[in-house]
Amino acid sequence: FGMLVKPMKEQPELVSIALFGILGLLVVVEMIRSNELPPFGKSIKELFRNFEDEKDNDGKFTLSYIYLLIGVSLPFWLNNVDGLRESSYIGLITLGLGDSFASIVGSKVGYSKWPMSNKSIEGSITMGICTFLGYILLDYINGSGNDKLEVLNWTNRCMVAVLSALFEGIVDVNDNLYVPVFAYLVEELLMNFN
Repeated sequence: FGMLVKPMKEQPELVSIALFGILGLLVVVEMIRSNELPPFGKSIKELFRNFEDEKDNDGKFTLSYIYLLIGVSLPFWLNNVDGLRESSYIGLITLGLGDSFASIVGSKVGYSKWPMSNKSIEGSITMGICTFLGYILLDYINGSGNDKLEVLNWTNRCMVAVLSALFEGIVDVNDNLYVPVFAYLVEELLMNFN
């Protein structure tokens, strides 16, 4: 989160190109890993095995980390990197802070599960709080008096945090991709009524 917020503001074109380049590199690494291509395929597969979860074992390809990069980048790319909109940062906020802390808290102290889901209510509450705190950090890093950045009011920011947390907890999909897309759509919709 901290590594990308400031560069996204100051050098958006460079960050966009870098994110696209990293995405291409990850696709190549995944092709080598999944097909166990010599000389590094088996080593990469063993290295990545420690980071796999049940969603990654559904098929031949492990896409979670690619989805993670797309989830962070897509809101930024959709805003064409030249418009300073708060929704450009929503992938970083929801994944870099919200989902990360939700995973930690949910796995350590998450006892109350959502119906028909393996995700905890405690993790979802943590995600909502951390997403909201992400907005505070965004204001702090970008400067709260930045007139160039089009932002939501605090009520709408709270609504984005709560709805994103509920979506992440209730929907059993790869949240690395779908949560930032959902949050982006909610934020853009609320921006029109801000």
